[in-house]
Amino acid sequence: FHWNVEGENFFDLHEKFEELYDDAREKIDEIAERILTLRLKPLSKMTDYLDRSDIREAGEFKNDYEMVEEVLKNHRIIIENMRAVIDAADDINDEGTIDMVGGFLAEIEKTSWMLDAWRVRKKETVKV
Repeated sequence: FHWNVEGENFFDLHEKFEELYDDAREKIDEIAERILTLRLKPLSKMTDYLDRSDIREAGEFKNDYEMVEEVLKNHRIIIENMRAVIDAADDINDEGTIDMVGGFLAEIEKTSWMLDAWRVRKKETVKV
């Protein structure tokens, strides 16, 4: 969405979408390093990740509101998955993973709250 957002919210959302994908890139690296720390091997092919993902590639969206809606939908899926990881890590007393994913969870919940506040305000000011 970063390259395709248009309109009056371009500057805010262009920057926010860039922030989101930069953050995701960093977290992907942290997750891969955690997997290696546990003496396991992370997947290496994008197709392997896409096959296992609960999130599907987004299609084209008409406006910024729909883009934010899609991000929020995906955040709900990620939050659900993070909670499942925390539960699984707790079952095996993996405090390192609990701590790492717990931090990620708090961040994505806050980001979702902020995006949802933007979405609600947008919905009230412009009929979508």
